[in-house]
Amino acid sequence: MNRRSQVSILQLCKKECNMVKITVNSPESFEQALRKFKQTVAKEGILRDYKIKSHFENSREKDIRRQAAARKRNRKKR
Repeated sequence: MNRRSQVSILQLCKKECNMVKITVNSPESFEQALRKFKQTVAKEGILRDYKIKSHFENSREKDIRRQAAARKRNRKKR
């Protein structure tokens, strides 16, 4: 497997638009590449951010969401 055998499916700058880069080796199937992409997206939290930012959230709703996240973190620590 050399560099020429690798095909880049998605190459976007992570800093600018919060996207991921996936490189696929030539013997990998499309299903394997898609699975790798989904795992990376889940790990980066892109869908979570999209769901949060898909609608307007006023300051009170934001505080409620942050407090719930803090309670969840504290429960995990115990």
